[in-house]
Amino acid sequence: MLARIEHLPEHVLGMRATGKVVDTDYHNVLFPAFTLYRQQNEWLYYIMVIETPIGNFSIEALLNDMVLGFQYFTRWKKVAIVSAERGVITFTNTVGKLLPGEYRGFHLSEQEKAFKWVSS
Repeated sequence: MLARIEHLPEHVLGMRATGKVVDTDYHNVLFPAFTLYRQQNEWLYYIMVIETPIGNFSIEALLNDMVLGFQYFTRWKKVAIVSAERGVITFTNTVGKLLPGEYRGFHLSEQEKAFKWVSS
């Protein structure tokens, strides 16, 4: 399930992933929130807090995530991915070096640090 993280600065969009994450989570939660967010922000500051194993994301959900990333390829300013899984953090830090904007992976224990980083 995806849920919007409230009480962030207006220029930051945040999502929290728990349990199973499926295609409809993107279509019913993330995409509508992102559409409104994008209308108000030229540069994109995004944080995803993943509180579930990455294996709980359906293939369709992961594809939707890639579509979103490529749709705004040159608009990402800062992206923080927070997870307990070392592989997710490493992937974010490695692949992020190849993409426009700044990408950083954080461990779940570093959530506050991630919120501060993506907000600055």
